[in-house]
Parts: sequence; structure tokens; C-alpha cells
Amino acid sequence: MGAKRRENYDDWWRAEIRFSPDLDDAFGITHTKQQIRPKDHLIEALQPILEDTAKALNSRVRQQHLSLKTEKTGGEAERLATERHDRLRPIPKTSSRGADTKALTELADRHVRVRDALLEKGSATKYLLVQDEQDSGPFYRPLVTDGALVAVLNSNHLFFRKFYEPLVGHNGIDSAKAAQTINLMLLAATRAEALFTNKDERKVLAKFRKEWSEVFDALLRS
Repeated sequence: MGAKRRENYDDWWRAEIRFSPDLDDAFGITHTKQQIRPKDHLIEALQPILEDTAKALNSRVRQQHLSLKTEKTGGEAERLATERHDRLRPIPKTSSRGADTKALTELADRHVRVRDALLEKGSATKYLLVQDEQDSGPFYRPLVTDGALVAVLNSNHLFFRKFYEPLVGHNGIDSAKAAQTINLMLLAATRAEALFTNKDERKVLAKFRKEWSEVFDALLRS
């Protein structure tokens, strides 16, 4: 697999190389057809392809495992948020969430849980935590539609890879490192807000902080 080191995730995928009889000599096929001794020039040609394939399949398996762990660990939070939804200020209905609806439809094609939540009928507003591989962008993206609030976690964001993934995956993260990561998150939020100097922008940010803090407080209460 080239420079890619073997991991436990690699036990969950297999790959097959198909070739025509014209390449028997390059692959060094034995007379019993049970073993190969590939020539150096063939290994040199195939190795970059196999390395890229191995990384892609490893990533697919890793994402699936993380998705299952996110569902398992996030299930209780989703349940509590759903139960306490009616204690919070009602979410205003608006016609300006067309982009959210489109994004949720695309997300539902990749995640069965999202699809089932959108199809499920009922009066209760459902909360979902979904990890999704995004090319770039923020750590999370909120998507809102009638009957569902979905927090989409970007598994390519450094906060996800360095903090959320080890925490959810039970891979071990010491308390000092966890505290430092949270402190950096708070300082990053403070630094980001400092860039907004317009009076109206500051009002919106202050309103967001107040609302977020109150909702957080309500969801944490037992």
C-alpha cells in the first residue's frame, strides 16, 4: 500500500486486481495459478494506485465507524433535546430556508437516519447529530426544516479530528488536552467576534450568544 501504514480499519475492506493473460509474466503467475511474484516495474506502476485506493477505502470505513459511534453517543443528547424542545422559545417559521431544505435532501441521500427523520410524521420536532465528510468549512452546520433540526458535524475539521473523534471513539484524550482544546475554542470564538465591529452585527452576535447560552442551560438541566 505504498507509504500508507496498515491500521485496524484496513481489516474491513478488500480490493481485487483484475488483469488479462497478457500480463501473466509481469505478475509472475506460478504454474499452479495460486501465487504471484510481481516484477519490480509492475510494483512501481501499481503502488501509487493501490496507496490512493487504500486511503480512500480506509477513509470510507473510518467514516462509517465514526458515524455509528456518533449515533450511539449522540442518541441520548438527541433524545433530551427532543424532549425539552417545547420548553424553549418557539422557532419562527420562515420561507428563507430553501437552501437548508436542499442541503437536507442531499444529506438524506448519504444518511439513512436523516432520510427517515424527514419522512417520519409526527408533531414532535426531532434533533439529529450527523457527522459528514465536508471538503472545507466550519466544524458544524445547522440545517433546519419543519419538524427537524440537524447539526451536521464536519469530520474533516481539525476540532473533529483532534478532539471530537478521540472523545466519541473512546481512543483516549487526557483531561488537560481536553481542557486546552475547549479553552482554545472559546478564545477562537472571542477572536472571531472581535472582527465584527458594526453596531448591528454586534447586536446580532450578542443576541445569538444569549439565546445559545439559555438553550444550552435548558438542555443541561436534569
